Amino acid sequence: MNSDKLFGLSTTAYRQGKIKEAYDILINNRDAYNKDTTLYYYSFTLACKLKKVKDAMHFLNEAVITLGMWYNTDFLDSDTNLDIIRDLDDYKYIYKVCKQRQIDLRFSGEKKIDIYVPETSTNKLFLMLPGNFQSLNEVKKSFNQDSIKDYIIAIPQSREFHSYLKCLWGDIKFGLKVVLEHYNEVVKEYDINKNEVILSSFAAGGNVIFKALVENALPVSKVIFFAPGISNLESFEPQIKALKNRNIKILIVCGENDSHYLPFSNHFDRLLTKYDVNHKYLILNDLGHSFPINTEEIIKQAIMYFDSSN
Repeated sequence: MNSDKLFGLSTTAYRQGKIKEAYDILINNRDAYNKDTTLYYYSFTLACKLKKVKDAMHFLNEAVITLGMWYNTDFLDSDTNLDIIRDLDDYKYIYKVCKQRQIDLRFSGEKKIDIYVPETSTNKLFLMLPGNFQSLNEVKKSFNQDSIKDYIIAIPQSREFHSYLKCLWGDIKFGLKVVLEHYNEVVKEYDINKNEVILSSFAAGGNVIFKALVENALPVSKVIFFAPGISNLESFEPQIKALKNRNIKILIVCGENDSHYLPFSNHFDRLLTKYDVNHKYLILNDLGHSFPINTEEIIKQAIMYFDSSN
């Protein structure tokens, strides 16, 4: 059994109120853990809920001390399930270890980008930023050669860690620096036509793309925001207003059931409309906080919009 299936089985039982069953599913399939921070996390939190203090500390110790993983201490602080072990000396020691690794390793991510080059020659680039905690493989399931035709597809990974191997775009200035480095290298290596670049992002990745736009840091005119979670938009109104005169086209895509990100998307749409910035807004039926099911169709619509004279 792989880790994804194991996690799915356990969380299904948990949602049904079967906490002990959810825990037993994990414990009986330890061979699938393989340094998976999520599985270890649910093991010690479920143990806490079941008041299995010794077991909880065993899994936490194994994850952090034996295997060298670490958890974001803000995340640990917010989890009330852990209240039962917070006063233990062993927990306090492990917490300090996590805190130090959080400081030392935050910006230690390796340079990583996935690039697909089609067999037919092209000078077009589709650059896609994942959301927080998304792996490149997860993004590639939706944004690949089957859904995006005749484009070189580049998916860079953030180099900032929230916790062990969990990347995010927390420091937007640092994130933009990472994206600019990848963009410049890809454009040079593949002789990309800068007028044929589509810049795209999902969720938190949109904060980096937005910064690139308002600071005119990337010479792109075609941008797709999937479920953007851009905060403090009002403070950027002068820069948003200036986008009108820069020949930029923006497509916003969000699911109607995306309860957290839909309000952000609506707000972004209102401000772009207010300042007459060329954009299009798609709200997808029956979609929550995830990539569109019909990614190929959305990309086709986006390209038609970008290439139109309107």
